[in-house]
Amino acid sequence: MAFIIDPAIFSVFLWLSQPMGALAKDSITWMVSDFPPYAILKGAYSGKGNPDEEIKLLQEYLPEYAHQILVANLVRRVILFKEGKKGCGALLKTSERKEYEW
Repeated sequence: MAFIIDPAIFSVFLWLSQPMGALAKDSITWMVSDFPPYAILKGAYSGKGNPDEEIKLLQEYLPEYAHQILVANLVRRVILFKEGKKGCGALLKTSERKEYEW
């Protein structure tokens, strides 16, 4: 006697057998600015700036996260942080920024 599995039940079984990381990953949003020669987003040296190399290295060492790049100048970063958005981006620590950044 042959044993027949319902395709819907088999699909649920496959979905449940996936590692949790495959279902949903935590994400890191990297906020970068076009600020040559420090950060280079355009041209022949695109991706060769110091923060570009750091982000690439961190992406290699943190594969369990989904990495997103957001191009945002200083003003936009401050607005996003004040709105409660989370992200990684270099801003100088000031007494005003402590309220919404750290």
